Amino acid sequence: MALEIDTNDLSPFAQMVELQLAAKGIEYSRRLPDRAFIREGAYGEMNSLRKMPAIILDGAVIPESQVIGELLEELFTESPLLPADPLARARVRLLSRIGDLYFAVPLGQLLHTTLDPEGKATASLAINMVERGARGLEQWLEVGEFAIGDRISVADCMLAPALFTMTETIPNLNAHPLPQLGPKALNYFKAVQRHEHVSQCLERMRASLSARTALLAKQAQ
Repeated sequence: MALEIDTNDLSPFAQMVELQLAAKGIEYSRRLPDRAFIREGAYGEMNSLRKMPAIILDGAVIPESQVIGELLEELFTESPLLPADPLARARVRLLSRIGDLYFAVPLGQLLHTTLDPEGKATASLAINMVERGARGLEQWLEVGEFAIGDRISVADCMLAPALFTMTETIPNLNAHPLPQLGPKALNYFKAVQRHEHVSQCLERMRASLSARTALLAKQAQ
């Protein structure tokens, strides 16, 4: 089964999928299409949503990180990243959604806001969502290295890149002050980075962030 991914090393959505692939031991090849090609070029002919990540699986193109994540769990059942217990499985999915909708999405909006009134309103709504997400983590995270249980799950695959975006990407690329994470979330994020695949994922994001900030500094000269 040939699997490719169109990815971006700084995108929490793309890195969620790559982290899931690594944690499940799935072999894949990476493509790094540039932004202009995705937004304006012929990329729309294969992916009309023009969004990343997208996987190409035996010729079929599947975008949207949550959809991809569900598909990977259904196809590659030998290394499941969802618990067997239905209640624990629901909590994993809940934490994954919090990482997606309450961190990655609004933080992405913050990266695109400007100083005009509309931008300020968008930033205010985005920060409010992050505040709610931080409260959700304090309620539903377990204490330990992983979000739920004693092994990596799809919740960790979403939360780790999303929390990197909050704690490193936004402070380096955006002037908006962010809400503080609670003690449980801070301890979790520190602990989960000890996992081999999480560490590799975040180092990839950190290298991309460093390259981006260097480019912006050069352009500002």
